[in-house]
Amino acid sequence: MVRRCTQVTPAETERFIERDEAAVGHGRRYRIVGAVGAVLVGAMGAVLLATCGDAVRSAAGGVVGLFNVKLMPPIVGPAVDANDGANDDANDDGWVQYDPMHPTDPLFCAKDGVHDGVEFRLFTFDSPCGLFCCKRQVTTPAPTTSSTSPPPHRIASFLAVGDWGYDKVSHGWNVKPECQSVIAQRMEEEMQKLGDVRFVINVGDSFYPSGVASKEDPQWQSKWRDVFPQGTRSVPWYSVYGNHDYHIDPCICSDNVSQCAQVNPDEKNLDYFVMPNYTYFKEIPELDLEIIAMDTNQYMEGWNPNITREKHSFNDCQWTTCPGVCWDRAVKRANASFELFYDRMSKTTARNLIVFSHYPTDYYWVAAPEFLDALRTPARNITFFGGHRHSTDQWSVASIAPNNAWLVGGGGGWSCDSGTQGFVVGQVMSDLSVKTSPVIVDRESCCTGK
Repeated sequence: MVRRCTQVTPAETERFIERDEAAVGHGRRYRIVGAVGAVLVGAMGAVLLATCGDAVRSAAGGVVGLFNVKLMPPIVGPAVDANDGANDDANDDGWVQYDPMHPTDPLFCAKDGVHDGVEFRLFTFDSPCGLFCCKRQVTTPAPTTSSTSPPPHRIASFLAVGDWGYDKVSHGWNVKPECQSVIAQRMEEEMQKLGDVRFVINVGDSFYPSGVASKEDPQWQSKWRDVFPQGTRSVPWYSVYGNHDYHIDPCICSDNVSQCAQVNPDEKNLDYFVMPNYTYFKEIPELDLEIIAMDTNQYMEGWNPNITREKHSFNDCQWTTCPGVCWDRAVKRANASFELFYDRMSKTTARNLIVFSHYPTDYYWVAAPEFLDALRTPARNITFFGGHRHSTDQWSVASIAPNNAWLVGGGGGWSCDSGTQGFVVGQVMSDLSVKTSPVIVDRESCCTGK
């Protein structure tokens, strides 16, 4: 079988022959072969044409030597660009033979280059125009735009805090009386600096030592309104009950949530927390975000890994006026909270979830490990907030990676379980992701001792 061959250029030798003896480029196969050929000399210069054979011979039949050659015609297959050097062969895109009768084509062919929007070129080897000059219309490339998107910017923010309801008589041994006020003032400053805080996540134990008895209880004023500046209370405080909050609250003794001292479904009434029920959800579609609030006081002993799920109980029921029914309701409310969580996980379209209860993630290691597994789903961006332990950190909680878990019990209300007292700032970005970071007050402002 005879094939037409031509000698390769130096650039092609470097890029194809030395790399692979059967490389493909420009739709042609390159191979080191012997060839029989003849040199034809014409007006456009010398061109080597060869027929694939065993050796390169002159027209008179004498053996000249071996050459690297490329097989013609083009094969069908993936093309590799060999665009090196002015003498590299054409890719045949748009090239046509020049018009010798055109008034300017012969003149421009002698110069190579672009003239009046037309490119002229004389190829040394393998010309798509035979032995003649080629020309093609020049296509002006479209202006390029940067593929780098601007970094996302903040479009809204929120705060998260817990265990802040300091009582002058009943409190832990190592917290200073002014700690809650210092943290409240820092929250006000942060809100003014951000300027776009939409809500506060409050994980409970809001009124030490025993909660509030009604909406007329003076502790609403003395422990919340008089401590937290008006700016921090100008947005909804989405809240849950902590263990201390239930002691004198009639809520735990009745299924009628209208009797609950902290329950308030009216988002416009900011004289109280916003808490439609003991467990609830709140959709914020413009932020691609949903809030899920859970009552899991049944697992207040979750810190103890030796207590199995069946042995858990809400021990603070002993401080209520209805211990018997309190224990039963604590179980039902925890179950209802988990049911709500799984239901919303299956139904919500929100990318971002804020899930919170009074207890941090490490309280569910033994009590509800499947709950931790659900929080770890990569299908949602989940931020979990819990309290009860009096610190603001991430190092002490069970990881829910790739999602985010925080302990925000360092609100200054009961004790310093660590030196990190404060709150967390959440930022919703323009790409609808959520970033969180702590705001920690000076240890000396809150904690006694070293």
